[in-house]
Amino acid sequence: MSHLKRTTRIHAPLTEVYRLAHDPKHWSDWYVGISDEANLESPGGAPRSLMVGAPFPLTQRVVEDRLSGGQAHWHSKVDGPVERVAVTRACCLLMLSGESDWSYRTVNGDTELTVIMDYRVPSAMIERPEDRQVVDRLEAQCLERSLENLKRYCETAH
Repeated sequence: MSHLKRTTRIHAPLTEVYRLAHDPKHWSDWYVGISDEANLESPGGAPRSLMVGAPFPLTQRVVEDRLSGGQAHWHSKVDGPVERVAVTRACCLLMLSGESDWSYRTVNGDTELTVIMDYRVPSAMIERPEDRQVVDRLEAQCLERSLENLKRYCETAH
């Protein structure tokens, strides 16, 4: 299991940050690699999205979702039915199953957001020991850029 933890401070009210980060219709506005999807509901009502233009068949189950006072918390479990999805002949996306924990708190009128991600790198993708480090580095960069995007997105008027 791999583990990431990142914290950022956003100069916007907690309720606004939570609303924008929490709504899957806005994920493509700030989360790196997620494309717009006109229909966020797939057959059976499970949320779905596109990742770099390819269907990304993940099931995201929300375990906790609460907003009260100056704090909020959102926790989900993610399962992929396959270990990877072909985008092109030369590009595959990893299906990283695991858990995601987003904690928000008000600090001097700003929002402090801490994201913890625990995920499994598919064993089929690990041919050499350094492969896991490459995947972990890419996941860390993706999360960091996504949080930078979310910060910019929330700090501009909508």
